Amino acid sequence: MVDGRRVAVSKVKVPARGSRLRVRYANGEYEAKVLSVHGDRVSVAVDPDSDSPIRTVYRLRDLTAS
Repeated sequence: MVDGRRVAVSKVKVPARGSRLRVRYANGEYEAKVLSVHGDRVSVAVDPDSDSPIRTVYRLRDLTAS
């Protein structure tokens, strides 16, 4: 408990900085590189090997959803 409130503990594995994963972006699924993790938000570079990768943020639950 924190300040008298219950805190949910997630057993979801948090991706490490620099790891690669697949994300849904627009109408497709692309490879992405994790830039940073702050709480439940994961900053990624979509299509990191291209000339202009797209930087965006996902919530952890959106990355782990099937």
